[in-house]
Amino acid sequence: MARSRPRKRRRLCRAGGEGHDYLSGLSDDILLDIASRLATRHAVSFSLLSRRFRGLLAPFVRVDSVTVLDPTLPLPSYPGRHVLLRRLVFEPNNGFSVSAFRRLLDAATDRGLSELAIHLPRSTYLPRNVLSIPNLAVLSLDTCALPRWCPPACAHLRTLKLHRVNISRRMITAIFKAVPMLATLEMVYCTGLVGSCRVESSAVRNLLFISALEQREITLKLAGLTTVTLRTRSKVKMVKIQPAPKIRRAYLHIARPRTKLKFRIRPFLDAGTGLTCLTLRGVAVMLLSSEYKQTPKLAVTFEDLWILSLSLDFSNESQLCFLLKLLESCPNLKKLSLSVYNLWKKEGTLHRQILLITRRSFRRYHA
Repeated sequence: MARSRPRKRRRLCRAGGEGHDYLSGLSDDILLDIASRLATRHAVSFSLLSRRFRGLLAPFVRVDSVTVLDPTLPLPSYPGRHVLLRRLVFEPNNGFSVSAFRRLLDAATDRGLSELAIHLPRSTYLPRNVLSIPNLAVLSLDTCALPRWCPPACAHLRTLKLHRVNISRRMITAIFKAVPMLATLEMVYCTGLVGSCRVESSAVRNLLFISALEQREITLKLAGLTTVTLRTRSKVKMVKIQPAPKIRRAYLHIARPRTKLKFRIRPFLDAGTGLTCLTLRGVAVMLLSSEYKQTPKLAVTFEDLWILSLSLDFSNESQLCFLLKLLESCPNLKKLSLSVYNLWKKEGTLHRQILLITRRSFRRYHA
């Protein structure tokens, strides 16, 4: 007769229960404060640890998202119950009082706010406490301006989206120093960084960067990148990208500069041996073809590269040679997409000429 073996899960539970129970010795006020700072799913799991914790969620009402148009209006409340707010969206139609918005942020902070989105109709300076929310994890700013100096105090911030935001270099540096867990960063048409823009962080994993019109130099030192999307404007003269060994997906759109461009993509490409998707637009292929012109074969092999999308000039022999070199280094390639660079401008010019001739003929016929 076969002997039944004891379950491994039970043994693990017994072994884990032999340690000291630190939670049971805490007071109810401290346990309620801990539960209020947890996400909904974590708070439910926390309440299932013991019979004493089952009534922790009863005094709380969790509100997922609130959209505010007027900062003078109060947040939703329930008599006799504490309201926890996860996400706050501020979208005023016209001008607003900065002091009223400051009080609104303080009230939302007391309710455990973790996500904040601000969309303004025109660029206006935000209150100083916008970066002083302790539990803030996601911050999205659109068409606004950060104060020239407000010490950031949101150490748990993981996603920062800046779209058409006026921000200074000092504030960018202070945010990177005060937020060690920042994983996703989006900077789209950010003004205030006149001349040059420097983004340096070892924690950022996902980057979306679209340069503003007044930026001339871009420096990206992000060694831990896994996904990058970079688009430059025609006034950019120099771009520096630090090699990222963990990069998996890269989208590089380099616009044709008005002057000579100082940009080297080869070190970044040589370090990306783990790439799975690579997209090169604009003059990126032209720059790479000049860097690999004296090299008969690429020094690295992209074993994991499955998707490759290039935009190149088929009349240029050096770009075609680089295409062949790149294809030889991608043995497991599954999808290849090629487009002709700068052909749409010629087609657009011809199309406009045809429209002008048609309109003139139509007017003469009906005259």
